[in-house]
Amino acid sequence: MTTKSGAMLLRQGTPLPRALALTTQSYFDGWRWLHSMDRFMLDRRVRDNQWRLFFIAGRMSATVLGRGESGIRRAAKQIARRARTKGFNCLELTTITNGSFLGIPFLSLTAYSYHIQEGEAFDNKGGLQCSEFSSGH
Repeated sequence: MTTKSGAMLLRQGTPLPRALALTTQSYFDGWRWLHSMDRFMLDRRVRDNQWRLFFIAGRMSATVLGRGESGIRRAAKQIARRARTKGFNCLELTTITNGSFLGIPFLSLTAYSYHIQEGEAFDNKGGLQCSEFSSGH
């Protein structure tokens, strides 16, 4: 599997509607990659089951040494750790940028947090800004 911009990750053990069948693959410890699923498709499928996908305001980013798939996963792991401590259960990896500084390669990854839950009101335990997902950020 090659990680691309737009990839969606779901925290393992996230409560989901029974009728929501998602094809996933382990991405790293505690997080799963959603096969062939962007945020628009995920939102539509979640809504079809009377649940909601909430967009969490503010992007997160991480920069790591190296490049390629292993660099992307290391950066995603840093971001996922922050999202998990805030109680969020879904991530969209949005921008992957390679660069170098003094000949040392690095990779920067940007992501947005989402939260899947049952009900119309966001269960805001972390006190962060949130808006119900719509077609854009």
